Amino acid sequence: MRSLSLIAAAAMLCTLAACGSDDDAAETEAPAAPKNPATTISKADADALRAEIYPFWNAPAEPPCHEQLKIRIDLAEDGSVIRADAKPELPYDNPCRAAQDAAIRAIWAANPLSVPNHREWSSLTLIFDLDALL
Repeated sequence: MRSLSLIAAAAMLCTLAACGSDDDAAETEAPAAPKNPATTISKADADALRAEIYPFWNAPAEPPCHEQLKIRIDLAEDGSVIRADAKPELPYDNPCRAAQDAAIRAIWAANPLSVPNHREWSSLTLIFDLDALL
């Protein structure tokens, strides 16, 4: 019986320790991380841009490339491409370098891109993947 009352007393102390004033919580809680609108893009928007660019992507079949190629695109307000850079840029002796260069040419060929009016982003990184197209 005595152990039961000790457990009840301990539970009550834990409950009281968990309680606090709103002032205490405001001081100890970390502020929420601000949402960075420059990097927020929906999957639907990315897919639409990819569908617009991929028809221009004429990656060479040889040598075969089995890497995902990341290309960073900076856009103007009207959808005009300002810059398209490979991230990371592959060395010239890499078998995927020709496919990477072709992806950058495809972006410029599709310029200007149809971007949504409601967008909050001005740059994005698209992934070009030959294996996904097969």
